[in-house]
Amino acid sequence: MHIILKTVLFLLLICLVPAYAQEVNITTYLRQIESGQVESARSGLEKLKKTNPKDPSVMFLDAMLTQDGKEALSKYSEVYRKYPKSKYADASLYWVYSYYYALGSYTKASGYMDELKKNYPKSSFLNLEGSNYLPAKDDPKTVQKSNKDNRQTGKQGDKKGSRFTIQAGAFLSDENAEKLMDSFRQEGYFTEVKKKDIGGSTLNVVNVGKFESEDEARKALDLINARYKLNGRVIRSGQ
Repeated sequence: MHIILKTVLFLLLICLVPAYAQEVNITTYLRQIESGQVESARSGLEKLKKTNPKDPSVMFLDAMLTQDGKEALSKYSEVYRKYPKSKYADASLYWVYSYYYALGSYTKASGYMDELKKNYPKSSFLNLEGSNYLPAKDDPKTVQKSNKDNRQTGKQGDKKGSRFTIQAGAFLSDENAEKLMDSFRQEGYFTEVKKKDIGGSTLNVVNVGKFESEDEARKALDLINARYKLNGRVIRSGQ
């Protein structure tokens, strides 16, 4: 299903976006990303950033090639906030919506979907599966839904009947997610990765610890945020 969605998204980006003469044409690089030639696309991006660093299409391409989830989120947000009439403004807004939806932050996701419908009523992204449905409220259990690709390790905080965990980070890069997990492993923490589909990409959400109470989890959150310079949050586990 993820492969099908990813293919559809790239077709929308490559084929259905109208031509904007004033913007750099990044279609070649989008095709390279879609076909797995990421390094070629990255090389092209570096050249474009030297000649057209503030072009919204170049900024969109930069966001697509950014591996850290939060950094990519910031870049996509900048595209549609600063250049609302640019070629990929609606795609950027859809990605932001997908990011929060994947994390189970449905209240935020709903706000961005409403913005997409209001400002881009003819956007092809509104026709994608799931775009017209959002749960009435945030559902932490959905965030923690089991995934066949989940990886778990560690013993600290690994308690039966645990109700809470800490969402420590989200990355588009497997390597960056593993680096953070390794840091937690060295401290003896239980840690896991949840893979989420987000705008045709895979977001690696790193969770750490298992806690019986929210208060216990929040105390650990303060320590983890300070020690690792993170901005994590406490969520309910799905177990």
